[in-house]
Amino acid sequence: MAVIVHEDFQFIVQGITGREALNFTRECLQYGSKIIGGVTPGKGGREVYGVPVYDTVREITEKERVDGTIITVPLAFAPDAAYEAIDAGIKEVIIITEGIPRKDASAIVEYATGGRLPQSLQTRRRRRDVAFRRDDHRDLQCADPLRARREHGDFDRR
Repeated sequence: MAVIVHEDFQFIVQGITGREALNFTRECLQYGSKIIGGVTPGKGGREVYGVPVYDTVREITEKERVDGTIITVPLAFAPDAAYEAIDAGIKEVIIITEGIPRKDASAIVEYATGGRLPQSLQTRRRRRDVAFRRDDHRDLQCADPLRARREHGDFDRR
């Protein structure tokens, strides 16, 4: 059996400013874990227990080696958080969020192993990417999919 987590394992926490993630981060730091950053869209530049918070996963992976990520975001955003981590080149993705539908979970695993996204997710991600490619870099800081959809007229009220 392979050892996945080792002494020099560095990881990030996606959704680090959430209630559960705050407790998780505090406990991991007390245990001696090497958390090198956290991601919460729109809250970049802050710190949580001395851990810097960034707006995107890519911001961290461009600066430092990231071995893994812990995803503690709300259920609606968990698949996108996993895709963002995979796109940024992170090899170990641990999702703590409960209740992820099997269809979403299997799509994440397929994408991580080199497959492609299901058609419904490709459309959703294309729309989201377009919403973030606006005039300047400041719009990338938003990264709130619901807000971006509302601002750009791509919001389906059900």
